[in-house]
Amino acid sequence: RGAANTCPRNQMKQLANVLYMLFEGSPKDQVATWLQTSLSASDFPGSGADGWLHDQEKLAFCQLCMANLPREKFEVLVRYFFDVCRKEGRRESLVEMMSSSN
Repeated sequence: RGAANTCPRNQMKQLANVLYMLFEGSPKDQVATWLQTSLSASDFPGSGADGWLHDQEKLAFCQLCMANLPREKFEVLVRYFFDVCRKEGRRESLVEMMSSSN
């Protein structure tokens, strides 16, 4: 949740690297379950009835995290996703980026 609201922007690359290493070094399904649980919490920024981030985008993000993306592309995905969570990025840009990564 910190990446979605309190993580300094200059630390986002390090956060992406930690997530990348988790997906590389742990059973992917367990990490994905943990990530999906965090993203689907009712108090996660952008969630709820008036949320600007839809469940299908959160699910697509989790699925792409499991997709063995190159590290650089993974970092961009993480940055786009959390920029939208923080209302610093455009949801449409995230959707477009995720569509082009499939």
